[in-house]
Amino acid sequence: MGDSMTLQYDGVRPAVEGTLEGDTWTTTAVNYWEGPTYYSPLAARYLPNGGYNYLADGLGSTRQLMCNASHTITDTYVYDAFGNTLASTGSTDNPYRYVGALGYRAGGSPLLQLGARHLLPDLSRFTAKDPADLYTGASGLRSSAGWNYAGNPLLYVDPEGLISLNTARCLRDFAKCTVDFGIAVAAVGVAAIALNSTKKGNVAAGCAAAAGALGVALAAANTGIDACADAWDSCNGAHLGTTLGEQARAMARRAAAMKRRAKDKLKELQDLLCPPCKPDL
Repeated sequence: MGDSMTLQYDGVRPAVEGTLEGDTWTTTAVNYWEGPTYYSPLAARYLPNGGYNYLADGLGSTRQLMCNASHTITDTYVYDAFGNTLASTGSTDNPYRYVGALGYRAGGSPLLQLGARHLLPDLSRFTAKDPADLYTGASGLRSSAGWNYAGNPLLYVDPEGLISLNTARCLRDFAKCTVDFGIAVAAVGVAAIALNSTKKGNVAAGCAAAAGALGVALAAANTGIDACADAWDSCNGAHLGTTLGEQARAMARRAAAMKRRAKDKLKELQDLLCPPCKPDL
């Protein structure tokens, strides 16, 4: 299945396919998408011999083609996890197979075109690094991460060919995990200083400062534990599970320890006879 024809896009997706020889344009296919985004499914494709509807699975891979005139199944497809065709029937011209309902297009065997890049299904890698370049200089990330495809291919897709949905979620969750953990550490430190001030006789100011800092520390530790747990889950689903995912899991344990430390400081604060300043936690 070649890819030498000319494609006319509707913004992000090929809407019309054809050939141009001299001044003569010949339309070979018209594609109808259900919306204007990369995540809008392919509804139908019209060829010179008729139109076809796409019957896809939950991931978006075309499992059957149905002739919309006779309502009969003309083609069937079976794939492995990374998009290699294991079996097929029928001979209809159809470049939209593996995740074809979301625009994955056979761009000349063995490549699949995913938006901005081409995928090698045999290797589960793109032929070019992610142009978003979110991996450059990020601590703990493998240099190859920007070439990898979508993490778990049974769950995640990347129709834009940029960064997989789960990898984006991983980076977001890890950032929140890091920020919340940092806030918890800083707040416990402030509380410790305030408690020392209280012990030296500055009871009112020291007690109030400690109570406020411990309130911040416990809140940040709680959200940090959740964010780090989310990062562990989402990073494990991406190709970052052995780097950011492990770091997130370790940070979740440290956030839990920081929460225990904040609670110990709170008890210490209460023991210093500061009930009016006790935070309502």
